[in-house]
This record gives sequence, C-alpha cells and structure tokens, in this order.
Amino acid sequence: MNQLPKSPEESKDPRYLEEEKLRSIIEVMVKSLVSHPEDILVKFTRGNKTTIYQVECLQRNLGQILGTKGRNIQSLRNLVAAAAATKGFRAIVEIPYFP
Repeated sequence: MNQLPKSPEESKDPRYLEEEKLRSIIEVMVKSLVSHPEDILVKFTRGNKTTIYQVECLQRNLGQILGTKGRNIQSLRNLVAAAAATKGFRAIVEIPYFP
C-alpha cells in the first residue's frame, strides 16, 4: 500500500516522484535484510519540507532491520537522509515500536 497522489497535479510534482523512488529503494533495502520480506511495507507521509517514511514490519523482522547495536537502521537512515538532501528535502525513517 503506497502513498498515492491526492491529485493528478501531485503525481507530476518532481518532489513526489523523488519521494516515491526513495520509498521503493528503502523497501528493496529493508526486504534484503530480513528473512521474511513479504511482511515488509514502506509508506510515506509528506510535510512541507520533511518526508517521513514508515517501515511497517512484524516483530520477528525487527531485530534484523535494527541490526547489531542499531547499525543497520542507522546506516539506512544516513543513506536516506543523504539521498533526500540531494533532492532538496528532509527524510526520516521510522520503525514501529513493540513494547
């Protein structure tokens, strides 16, 4: 379930196209980390200057996404932030919290 454009004008917006490309890259990267890739879903919400990517997964995949001492997710966040910065917007990667 991807973030769909709200209007035909938004689908032509260059920032929306870049956000969608980045969403698909995040999805491919996260799916390559886990043993159950079918459980991964990446959605995004858009603000004025910041885009928040939400990686939805089952709890059994969470440890593989986070990695040892959080290195996997921190690397992913750094790559996404750098890619978004080159296109002129901020990007944040969030993962759900399981108590």
